[in-house]
Amino acid sequence: ASEQRAQELYQAIELAGNIQENSKMKVLEEIVSRDNEKVIIFTEFLATQQYIMARLANLGMKSLPFDGSSSANRKEWLKGLFREHPNVKALVCTETGGEGINLQFCRTLINYDLPWNPMRIEQRIGRVHRLGQTRDVRIFNLYTKNTVEEHIVRLLAEKINLFQTVVGDLDLILDVFSRNSLEQHILATMRSASSEQSEFRRSIDAFGDKLRQELESEAEKRSLDRLLFSDSR
Repeated sequence: ASEQRAQELYQAIELAGNIQENSKMKVLEEIVSRDNEKVIIFTEFLATQQYIMARLANLGMKSLPFDGSSSANRKEWLKGLFREHPNVKALVCTETGGEGINLQFCRTLINYDLPWNPMRIEQRIGRVHRLGQTRDVRIFNLYTKNTVEEHIVRLLAEKINLFQTVVGDLDLILDVFSRNSLEQHILATMRSASSEQSEFRRSIDAFGDKLRQELESEAEKRSLDRLLFSDSR
């Protein structure tokens, strides 16, 4: 089994080496170049952060790195530089770099890759969608077709409407996800399902339907609780 797995990984590496163009990167470049808006870009990986910055530099666009290696003082300095400098177009953040920082002066967020934990996605969005934000927030979720990322985006966007959810309902969604780990379900599906995309998609869709039912049930329960509490006063 280990030899077969090693062979599969070797074949995957060979296939990756044949990729001539990064379609996600092309879309990111188009979004960043679209207007004069500053953008925040999130990625999970330091290597991807450097890659994104290099590609933007090739287009003549300046960007700043924002990651866990920066001290609190340096993060504040970088945030100020990003906000005030007219030639700095993008802030490229890793997960640890974006923790606890307020960036509501910017309204455009690009998720270059998506974590499998909705709480972390919500934390990213919360960097720009918070008190003090006076404009509509624009969120772009990039994914490659026929990958795990596509299924995650479909589940979050179509099944539970995470990206259109108001703050009050977000707590409900995160509560349901606390009892139903998306990450664990994906890993279990990858271990048990065949390589057929259709089978993987059916499993994720079924999981999304289960979440949708739990959300509706929990929302109804909370509504009833509020009604009972109101009547008892």
